[in-house]
Amino acid sequence: MRASIILAILNTPLVILALPTAGQTWEEMVASWNVKPVPCVRNPAITAQQTQERAAAFVDAYLTHPDITKAFSYIAKDLVNHDENTNDEGGIEAYWKVKPFWNEGHPEMVCQDIKGSEVRVKYKIWTGAAIDRYRFDGGCIVEHWNEGDGIMDDVPGAPQTCTL
Repeated sequence: MRASIILAILNTPLVILALPTAGQTWEEMVASWNVKPVPCVRNPAITAQQTQERAAAFVDAYLTHPDITKAFSYIAKDLVNHDENTNDEGGIEAYWKVKPFWNEGHPEMVCQDIKGSEVRVKYKIWTGAAIDRYRFDGGCIVEHWNEGDGIMDDVPGAPQTCTL
């Protein structure tokens, strides 16, 4: 009897956290957990300055304050992913692979470089370190290169800085 009362008291905060927010049904809340970000739509009127601002916002959402849903909203539907380990139809599909653990994985930025329409970031994650390069067009990420995974010092020819 006491055990069931104690369990009920201990589980109360979990039940409260699981309740839908005001104006939201349980089904809507569950559906929101599995919503893929809307792909970025290119805008040819985007200026070089706006591209740099969008690139900085992407890096912030991807690494500085991890919000993988927001980060992936900068990816164009027709992203060309030059990562040989990916066979996605589009880069946005990678969202489902990293979403479950990215925000909680605490990626740590090592360095970044944003020049023109390109971004290079080096960061540490639970599996080691990585360097990614992205190219923007019309305010959206349209190309991605994975320039090394694992411990960067052990990758022959891998850039040791973020300089583009």
